[in-house]
Amino acid sequence: MVQPGDTVIASFVPPCRGCSSYGSARVREDIPQLVALADAGRLDLASMVTTTKTVANEAL
Repeated sequence: MVQPGDTVIASFVPPCRGCSSYGSARVREDIPQLVALADAGRLDLASMVTTTKTVANEAL
């Protein structure tokens, strides 16, 4: 369980190839919260980019 002050590592990888569970409407709604977490040092953006790159490379 995430406690106040914990660093949050988020991943937006869909549960299966070819399907999308994280639509653009959800992204627009979540951007302010993600920015606030990143500014507070509670969101590890580097892990998200690494995860995205790894998934993209595997898909090729």
